[in-house]
Amino acid sequence: MLTHHYFPHIGGNGVQCKLLAEELQKLGYSITIITKRYRSGLASYEVIQKIDVHRIFCLSAIFNKSVPDFLLETLSVRSPFKLLIKILARLFFYADELIFSVCACIRIVRLDRKIDIVHVHQSHWIAYCGVIAARLTKKPIVVKDATLNGFDELKVMPFARKMRESIKKTAYFAAISTDIYNNLVDNGVLKDRIFLAPNGVHLPPFVNNSEIDSFDVLFVGNFNQGKIKGLDILIQAIPAVLQKFPAIKLLILGKGDTTPYQKIIKENNIQSDKIEFMGKREARDFYLKCAVFVLPSRSEGMSNALLEAMSYGMACVSTNISGSNDLIINRINGLLIQTENVRQLEEALLYLFSNREFALQLGKNARMTIIDKFQMDKVAKRYADIYQTILDYK
Repeated sequence: MLTHHYFPHIGGNGVQCKLLAEELQKLGYSITIITKRYRSGLASYEVIQKIDVHRIFCLSAIFNKSVPDFLLETLSVRSPFKLLIKILARLFFYADELIFSVCACIRIVRLDRKIDIVHVHQSHWIAYCGVIAARLTKKPIVVKDATLNGFDELKVMPFARKMRESIKKTAYFAAISTDIYNNLVDNGVLKDRIFLAPNGVHLPPFVNNSEIDSFDVLFVGNFNQGKIKGLDILIQAIPAVLQKFPAIKLLILGKGDTTPYQKIIKENNIQSDKIEFMGKREARDFYLKCAVFVLPSRSEGMSNALLEAMSYGMACVSTNISGSNDLIINRINGLLIQTENVRQLEEALLYLFSNREFALQLGKNARMTIIDKFQMDKVAKRYADIYQTILDYK
């Protein structure tokens, strides 16, 4: 498996890669991970849960963060050299990715005898690296497409069109949602080269127990990528809910700059104690105690946080986006609303707090959905079938 980040880095794609690798290992597969050594102090090779992890040197390890981030954080954005800084950041980005790509290809070629199939966890530049390695080793390649913009991200790379066409012609694809499947077809990938394979989650032994007195609304997600997570929409919906249910509190788990959201809170005259920024925290206790989980994102592949909340039996509200509309059947195991729609989010929260029995039933149905279709062991078996089908094609 080739992935940009792996444990101990915590991120949606890396988490799914680790969960899948461990479940496949339980099924008898020999798994090798090739990933970035993204910070100093990480071993270049180690065995984690009987899985070989090879970490490839990159410039990020020198600065303990991505080179563009290091440059932009170190030098003031108000500097008269702002344009030069951005150019340098872009050049370092190319250099960092090129070094990793070349070294990862070399490592895959050296491991040729241990490999039957190359599995890449993203559809952008790293997929092209996998394609080159797969061609050199004459191994089939499957690319997990976890976003709707994987091919678009290639536009910032040199020779983007050639890279995109090479990936489409060479790789098989695992699409984690119906929207992503359709997006691949729209981008010219043949349907017989695409397999639907969702993200998965381990089923927790405990279930949400908020039916008595909780009025807490939970948001889980890093909001350091601009407005993609829709936290601004959620905050704007809170005042209307507070008018009817003054005990409401919004708990926000995740990292990011709170400044723009503090401004929205102030503009909407929301009491400061009604919205708490908790930072990066273990989410389990919050899934167990909060009444409602909200995913107001403008775009997702398939949200790990939504999967987790449903697995705990929470009543969930999500925007009708990729992944969420595969997980949620509206008013059966959750509520779906339109993106950017503050009014619909207000109405959804008011309805759930006014109809606790209905909310509890949504949560129970949500957990059953995870049990039926999205437990990690079932997802791993789906990938095992995909691997076998691809190897049979060969």
